[in-house]
Amino acid sequence: MVLALLGVAVLAVDAFAVFAGAFFGLAGAFFTGAFFADGLVFATGFFAMVFFAAGFFEDAFFAVAVFLAGAFFALAFGLALLAAFDGRAFDFEEAALLTFAFAFLLLEAFALGFAVVFVLAFVAALGLAAVLAFVFGLALDLAAVLALGLAFVLAVAFGFVLVTAFFVVEAFFFAGAFCLAAAFFLAGAFLAAGAFFLAGGFLVAGGFFAVAFDVPAGLRFAAMSSSVTKTVFKNWREPYQIEFDSPSEFKLAENRVFLRYYQTFETGNAGLQVARRLEQIQPFRVMELLARANELAAAGHDVIHLEVGEPDFETPAPVVEAARHALDRGETKYTEARGNPELREAIAEYYRSQLNVTVAPERVFVTAGASGGLLLLTALLTNPGDNLLMADPGYPCNRHFLSSVDAEGLLVPVAAEDNYQLTPAHLESFWNDRTRGALVASPANPTGAVLSQAEYLALADAIRARQGIFLVDEIYQGLVYEEQKTATVLKVADDAFVVNSFSKYFGMTGWRLGWVVVPEAVTRDLEKLAQNLFICPSAIAQAAAMAAFSEDALKVVEAQRIEFQARRDFLVPALRSLGFSIPRIPAGAFYVYAGLPAGQEDAESFCSDLLEEEFVAITPGTDFGFHDAGHQVRISYARDIHQLEQAMTRLCRFLEQRGSS
Repeated sequence: MVLALLGVAVLAVDAFAVFAGAFFGLAGAFFTGAFFADGLVFATGFFAMVFFAAGFFEDAFFAVAVFLAGAFFALAFGLALLAAFDGRAFDFEEAALLTFAFAFLLLEAFALGFAVVFVLAFVAALGLAAVLAFVFGLALDLAAVLALGLAFVLAVAFGFVLVTAFFVVEAFFFAGAFCLAAAFFLAGAFLAAGAFFLAGGFLVAGGFFAVAFDVPAGLRFAAMSSSVTKTVFKNWREPYQIEFDSPSEFKLAENRVFLRYYQTFETGNAGLQVARRLEQIQPFRVMELLARANELAAAGHDVIHLEVGEPDFETPAPVVEAARHALDRGETKYTEARGNPELREAIAEYYRSQLNVTVAPERVFVTAGASGGLLLLTALLTNPGDNLLMADPGYPCNRHFLSSVDAEGLLVPVAAEDNYQLTPAHLESFWNDRTRGALVASPANPTGAVLSQAEYLALADAIRARQGIFLVDEIYQGLVYEEQKTATVLKVADDAFVVNSFSKYFGMTGWRLGWVVVPEAVTRDLEKLAQNLFICPSAIAQAAAMAAFSEDALKVVEAQRIEFQARRDFLVPALRSLGFSIPRIPAGAFYVYAGLPAGQEDAESFCSDLLEEEFVAITPGTDFGFHDAGHQVRISYARDIHQLEQAMTRLCRFLEQRGSS
């Protein structure tokens, strides 16, 4: 009886041990998993939050350090460059700027090191949480081992089959608990490793992107500094006045830098990615000024428009009447891509009768405005990477036509002593192995400068000597007020490419019609381009233009030319009396290119303030290039004398209020 009771007691103890072992085994597995899972979530969330906050401030710190280092390097580079070109020693200013730059580079290194250490600490913390969770689970499993040992002892001592069965069951539960705990540990290890690679990957990727974007920005800023410093340090000599071993290459690089600078800081595109050639194309500021002037006029202000190059005269009546008749006759169909044969013959006759030059009609192509003609010629004559020499200042769209076919306008700084035109000496200095030729304008926009026959001939000879091409923009031909009235490059250079227009002299700006004259050898290729790019010019505009060469129409436009000359003769002295610098009287077109009066430093703000305060619209020189452009303005006299007088009165008042002498 006693043994029986003892056996029952032992069985009860054994059963308790089995259930205790199973409980502790399951509990160990459960708590291992639960604690590890909760701990991982908490640790990940907490450290992720801390990491994000610290990473954010680190990234901000890194970005500021990169920018400041780039800026100081840029200024130091610019000053060092100017020092080298001026033959000076590397002085204290450059050394101080470089010291600041290196200091900020050290701060960048510190910021990056801090980020790496933080990632390692984050991963270590995750690993520690996983280890603690596993150890806690293992401790619980040890309790199951003790229970298992007790069951084993009882089984050996009493040999009861039932106890052995409980032992087997207990061993099963222990093994399950161990496997479950091991599974949670491995899962935790994989999660910790994943968190490490994810966090580390984000940091490394962020670092690479920061370096990829911030450092080149600093380098671009440094490359630009030779031109920026002339604005910041006004007492330094202008880069244009420095002697370079390769002036054309330096100027080409400088043009690219300036264009990228304007695109980045003025016209940046944060939306759809556009073609990279758009980096080379600046906004046309005169059109922006016109839009603002129209807004002010719509609000009831009396705005005087001296900004846009458009004659105030109506299209001559014979031209308008010819268009009406063409509409009545239904002449609205496609024409030849070259233009109507009758109009091309009329243009050839105009060259013979008015300019004393023989041009075969087969060499004449009628185009969708002079702009269409220039686009056709740039596509015909230039390959990607080629450049054409152009005067700076000059009409901005000319170089942008080249950008549209991945070529480039190589701007050459010209001054009043050069007649604001290219010279053979400029070709000698700026021509390089990618130069295809030169593009000049006569009369020129914005300066009104006109090339004489002798100057045309000298340029043509210099270009032929280099086996280049000579393009001439003659869209203001006819609007000349001196003895060169009938000048055209075709008198001295039959192989030149000429662009002309019905817009300016013939008063047909909105009709969008022009023409080009090209050597006969390229007519078939040019026709192929015209067919594909434009199909044909406007049929109605061509019919109207036929009347532009009539005797009645020519009398009208000649009277308008005389009126333009009278306006010029009023405007130039009036501007000079207000302190504007006009070293050369414009010989053609209808613009005055003038330096600002003393004390007025910024052309763009000057033009903006004049429009807002006195409602007079003029164009800043920055629309036409870079050479001394910030101190120049273009004033159009394509308005009647009464409006010009009003504009001068308002301009005088504006200058008095600004304290200009």
